[in-house]
Amino acid sequence: MDTSPSGLLRVFAPKVPFVVKTALWHSLWLSPTSSKWDLRTEITVRIIRSLLDNPNPTPLAKQQRWSLKDPGIKGRMWISKVTLPRPEEEDIRDVLVEAIASLDQGEGIYTVPPILPVEAEWTGYRANVGHDRQRLDLSEGQHYEKLMAEVTSPVTILYFHGGVHFMMDPASHRIPVSRLAHVTNGRCLSVRYRLAPQNPFPCALLDAFQVYLSLLYPPPGSFHEAVPAKHIVLA
Repeated sequence: MDTSPSGLLRVFAPKVPFVVKTALWHSLWLSPTSSKWDLRTEITVRIIRSLLDNPNPTPLAKQQRWSLKDPGIKGRMWISKVTLPRPEEEDIRDVLVEAIASLDQGEGIYTVPPILPVEAEWTGYRANVGHDRQRLDLSEGQHYEKLMAEVTSPVTILYFHGGVHFMMDPASHRIPVSRLAHVTNGRCLSVRYRLAPQNPFPCALLDAFQVYLSLLYPPPGSFHEAVPAKHIVLA
């Protein structure tokens, strides 16, 4: 879905009569769910259903391209982009494969993925600036130093964005992630895990596991120091 203001307007403007009808039927107790849902829930559920019930669905590849548009970095956030190198050993993949095997009920078939470097974004809250303030022209290391200068809590949020495993990335979630940093007074590491269908299960899971271990045991050249497990929050 095109998440620009004009794109959202094109999607939701035609839904106005539908919303009015839904609200009217709910208010008159003519809807079968009037006694079970409040008005906001009913409108939300019915809009979502109407969007999903599309006789001409947008191709998956096109949805993915839309969701990966980078809106840029501005406003009340510090962003430091990093690439976490692949470990020299393959132990983490072996551990993951063993964990999957322990849960297998005889129906799971998958290809063991390669271990690759994983991109991520350190995200922090940038106080005392306007929503349109542009990103400073600094190195990624300097951005990380600026970010850490405003961190007052040991909390480190390891964030895995939504998108049903095939859409979006850290760029699409910068605003909510920076808000998490704000309310916790901590920092967030938002992971650009591999997306399906180009990278099927368990590629994303392997990337997530690799980044978690990189927090515990920083690779050489990392901006961050080792983070105790008790300070890591998964989100």
